[in-house]
Amino acid sequence: MSSKIILPRVLQIGGGASSELGPIMIEMGLARPLIITDKIMVQLGYCDRIQESINKLNIFAEVFHDTVPEPTVSSIQNGVDKVEHGNYDCIIALGGGSPIDSAKAIAILALAMTAFAPGGARKARKARGARKARGAERYAAAGSASR
Repeated sequence: MSSKIILPRVLQIGGGASSELGPIMIEMGLARPLIITDKIMVQLGYCDRIQESINKLNIFAEVFHDTVPEPTVSSIQNGVDKVEHGNYDCIIALGGGSPIDSAKAIAILALAMTAFAPGGARKARKARGARKARGAERYAAAGSASR
């Protein structure tokens, strides 16, 4: 089975790029972001600035700040768990290489579990429970992030 993965959908760079995040999200029809970053970006106030900017447009983000340098299976799984238990329609990667790499891995794995599919994570958990109840040992799920 092959998969086509195109990440990120939008990469806005340059001075003032973060202030354009809200309008880009509105243009894309997105309203429930999860910001994936590290503790340093939170401590330096960059996360707050992004939240303040998008809050003005009635977009409210939650934050996952537990990425680590050289991402581990555990740190990625913690992010996937956060997505699985939330109701997010997009991920905002904030930081350097490790938070961005972590965000990509978390998005790919969450997408594979259909957390971003129509119906969200709750539907994905219900579907996985039904598969387990039928005794399915292996299954593959595919979702689409396009809207």
